[in-house]
Amino acid sequence: MVVAIINGEATFKIFVIEGGRKILKQANYDYKEIELREGDDIKLIKVIKTWR
Repeated sequence: MVVAIINGEATFKIFVIEGGRKILKQANYDYKEIELREGDDIKLIKVIKTWR
């Protein structure tokens, strides 16, 4: 789980890599997932928890 600012918008999401794609999955399904792309302005604020 991460807290990040993506293109100026704060978000709390689950960071995953699927098939080479870097995705921020929604923790609340009322919101959409975000696929991170080259050129996005990404600021990682905090990593809350990691899984392996």
